[in-house]
Amino acid sequence: MRPQPTFGAFSYVPSPLHRLSVLTHHKCASTFLGLYLREFSVLNGLRMFQSHLGTARPRNEYDISFLTNALYHQIKNVIDGPIVHVVRNPLDIIVSAYYSHRSTHGLDRWPQLQSQRRILMNCSEEEGLFLTLTFLERGEFYPETPGPLHGLRSWYFDDGRIRTVRMEDLVKDIGFVFGEVLLDVFGEAINLPKPSDFTFERMSNGRRIGEIDEMSHYRSGKPGGWRDKLPKPVIAYVREHFRDFMERYYPDALA
Repeated sequence: MRPQPTFGAFSYVPSPLHRLSVLTHHKCASTFLGLYLREFSVLNGLRMFQSHLGTARPRNEYDISFLTNALYHQIKNVIDGPIVHVVRNPLDIIVSAYYSHRSTHGLDRWPQLQSQRRILMNCSEEEGLFLTLTFLERGEFYPETPGPLHGLRSWYFDDGRIRTVRMEDLVKDIGFVFGEVLLDVFGEAINLPKPSDFTFERMSNGRRIGEIDEMSHYRSGKPGGWRDKLPKPVIAYVREHFRDFMERYYPDALA
């Protein structure tokens, strides 16, 4: 089993143009991270580009490109500066997506989720978790965009130009984990958002990590909830088909 990596500096000197690309996936702290990056951009007078489309690529005319449904084959040939890729345990992605898709996520301009919600509202929780796994692996998850499990499964994680960060580490202390990235890229003179504004308690209106609100976008904040929720066949499927990824980043989830 490969050891879990430490998240050190980029493997090359950042571009003197001070551009940063941040890549993530649906249910991998995309809303949370987007708020942080927008606040950072405002504080420092920077321009930020954001897209939910899997076909999107970093835009060189912006200081920060934030792609929330990134696909490796779309960006691999256009890398010319630092890139950070945020990932999450696929087992927790399924649980988080089930509750979000059933109750809380917006439906505007997302016909695929409109159909999925109708299905989830008329089946049991166990059935819904199976169906969520299927939905997250689809090639037509969102307009022009495959699902997040599709994106993770097809990613090339040995590309040394991309710095991988686990969502679970990011949300614990975004000022430490991502503040370091921003300082690496933009220099010591930048202003960082207040870390206290980006905690689970602040984002969830005072709830502590692990205190569940089924109707909140920030439902629990506690990793590992899949152990109590996912049917055994779903766990077995993910462990088999995401084994290399999980050995590298989530070895504890294989036991």
